[in-house]
Amino acid sequence: MNQGLINISNKFKATFGKIRKNKSEKSGASREFIAKLSRGLMLPIAILPVAGIFLGVGSAIVNNAGGDAGLTLFGNFLKVPGDVIFGALPVLFAIAIAIAFTRDAGPAGLSALVGFLVFSGLQSAVISSGTAVTDASGAVVGYNILFYGPGSLGIKDYGLPASLFGNVLGINQLVTSVFGGFIVGFTVSFLYNKFKNIELPKVLGFFNGVRFIPIITFALMIPIAFLVLILWPLIGTAFNYLGQVLGGNLFGFNSFIFGYIERSLVPFGLHHAFYSPLWYTQVGGSLDLTQMAMTSGGLKLGLNGTQSTWLQIAQSFGYTGANSVAGDQNLWFFANSYLVGRTVNVVNGTTEMMNTIAGTHTITFSDLSAVSGIPGIGQASGASGVNIGQYLQGKYVFMMFGLPAAAAAMVMACPKENRKMSLSIVASAGFTAFLTGITEPLEFTFLFLAPWLFWGFHAFMCALAFGLMNWIGLIFPSVAPHIGMTFSGGIIDWVIYGGIQIQYGSNAWWSLVFGVIYLPIYFFFFLWAIKKFDIATPGRGENTKLFTKADWKSKTGESATQVQTSGNLNITENRALAIQVVKAYGGFDNIKNVDACITKLRIQVANQDIVDGNKLTSELGASGVIKPSKQSVYAVYGAKADRIKNEINEMIYEIEQNPSLKDEFLKYGDNEPVKSLTSQSTQEEKSDEKIIVKAPVSGKVVPLEEVPDDTFAQQMMGTGVAIIPSASTFVAPINGTMSLVFETGHAYTFESKKGTQILIHIGIDSINLKDKDGKDVNPFTPKVKTGDAIKVDNVIANVKLNQLKDYAKSIVTPIIVLDESLKGREVKILKKSGNVTKGEPLFEIGPVKAKSN
Repeated sequence: MNQGLINISNKFKATFGKIRKNKSEKSGASREFIAKLSRGLMLPIAILPVAGIFLGVGSAIVNNAGGDAGLTLFGNFLKVPGDVIFGALPVLFAIAIAIAFTRDAGPAGLSALVGFLVFSGLQSAVISSGTAVTDASGAVVGYNILFYGPGSLGIKDYGLPASLFGNVLGINQLVTSVFGGFIVGFTVSFLYNKFKNIELPKVLGFFNGVRFIPIITFALMIPIAFLVLILWPLIGTAFNYLGQVLGGNLFGFNSFIFGYIERSLVPFGLHHAFYSPLWYTQVGGSLDLTQMAMTSGGLKLGLNGTQSTWLQIAQSFGYTGANSVAGDQNLWFFANSYLVGRTVNVVNGTTEMMNTIAGTHTITFSDLSAVSGIPGIGQASGASGVNIGQYLQGKYVFMMFGLPAAAAAMVMACPKENRKMSLSIVASAGFTAFLTGITEPLEFTFLFLAPWLFWGFHAFMCALAFGLMNWIGLIFPSVAPHIGMTFSGGIIDWVIYGGIQIQYGSNAWWSLVFGVIYLPIYFFFFLWAIKKFDIATPGRGENTKLFTKADWKSKTGESATQVQTSGNLNITENRALAIQVVKAYGGFDNIKNVDACITKLRIQVANQDIVDGNKLTSELGASGVIKPSKQSVYAVYGAKADRIKNEINEMIYEIEQNPSLKDEFLKYGDNEPVKSLTSQSTQEEKSDEKIIVKAPVSGKVVPLEEVPDDTFAQQMMGTGVAIIPSASTFVAPINGTMSLVFETGHAYTFESKKGTQILIHIGIDSINLKDKDGKDVNPFTPKVKTGDAIKVDNVIANVKLNQLKDYAKSIVTPIIVLDESLKGREVKILKKSGNVTKGEPLFEIGPVKAKSN
């Protein structure tokens, strides 16, 4: 009875533990996805500050040229290149996402460009075949395409309003903003990861591998473009509504909430993924340019004596983009480039009757301010959630004033004798925050030393800054602030995107007003908190440094099995071994390329002489070391090779993002024991297990000594036999599970019920095959995947033997039991040579027999 209860309890724990593990894995996968997305978004976002400076300065010169042709030309020379970058954001996002989710694969980026062009061109073809509906002045107000006709969206005269359409790269299409780029980018990344190793029939061999990706992308974009034409009008309407709710019906609290979430995500690097929809899509507000131009004060604006649409006015000043503008940052740059500072006519009457010019008017940001408390331009219904700057301008308050004041507090909190030293460390960080809006050293210092200061005080004050800059505009619409920004909030951005435009109603001085209030609040609160809680800022205690994002991430560590290091890093067991392997190879600088097959870690090095092969075999678990050339050193790790390769490549990628990590990794482990990657099954369980390994393919049996690879010939990984195959179908040699199926399909490991590991390696030097022209060749078609349950004679792969003969070193196929499965056991060879039939016994694994006296 008690044993039964114990069994039930154990089953419950196992099941519950599995559920918790699955939830943890899903959560980790979600975080990794968002992190990749955030890194991908940074690629196009990184160019925006430069493009923004060109656009902002160029627009300022044009607006103040006073009719001077030379100044106007020079201003346009600066403005137009920046404008092109912002206009091409959808395609830039498509390329960036494709690259981010394919480990920086260049062919994926090219395929994304192809995909976006096809995606756009197909939409243009359908739109041009539809019917354009015009008003009395001849302006296009809507389209009837596909099944969208008059009344389908509640509009009497046409199916889809013209505001849903516009040019991207000169191609007329639905305005999907950066969401169109997301659709293309994610599609291409999926196709690349799925088909990058595809092999087509020989007659189509030129298109094998990555050359196939643009082709399949081209084909798949056809149905995707049609789906977007059908669904996006509904989705876009929903996003417009969401933007209107956020920008118009939350009384400015949308900015407050945005400020807190955006700053809270900075430590995790996820803030780019959060703010992008608000800066670049309808969620951040959408302006219908086809509505009639009217100021918030009710003045009707026009060209040549007639009231015009905002689109017509913008086009008269060089605008060639879409019929609507979406996203807070996009809205600011559009208004600054094509509306603000432009002088147009004030007219009486409407387009249906004779108008009278009642004077001229220079458009200002104040004209684009709130109408009856609801953010909008002239007609709120055509300006969903528009309140230019609502998700941008709050940063200036705490970046230019709050954080420099916190830096000053750090200095003053030190003992007098240490203040000079503290000032030398902190002053540059405070000045950098003021000048450029780069805040990492300051923010991550108190995040590292006192996290509650970051999330409890600083993030709240950031939220309040965004809220105040929005609320003051709702209270006093005529002096509402409308300051632009690229990605930082320093004085440089403030001058270019706010200070210069004060004459046109940016009212950027509000950030100075609130900033002066923030100065003493930040200074005295930080001074009190540092002293009260004895926070070890630079100059207090033994601390003589500011902390970085890498320091904070090292402190918080990873949510995996961890080994405590002697420093701040927390390292998983897998990574611990990989770091030691890197050190044995002479460090990161000596490593030129890292690859692996199922048996060997294949590393190309700059200097082979400094590779410590003895350490690899005696301390780090390698079964052997092979030097096939002066630039290559292979370490035999069996199935562990691929995991070590992945860890090393991941560290190299992290170092590229943060070079200071290289020294941190190499410092690790000088006095720490190394834990190798080992099987979880106990040797006691294995030693009792008796297994007969059967031939996975018909052919000729040869001893391992005849295999043209020292890894197998010298039995560095295990023992068994080899087969020269005469058939193309390979089957499982034992019952169990697939513990690893190599992605190229050339090697497979099997695990029995009690953990015995069997390896089949089809061919020698059969990975990453290429023909004489350098084209990828892959003769393997796997029929199983890692984790699959299998039985003897289940098909695991089909192989094109003729192709394997042509391009691999040999088709001989070793079948071995790995050394880790042989403790307390022995192998009896049942078939040493001669022809063998698929399914015939090859060798037997069992307990070591006791010797008789």
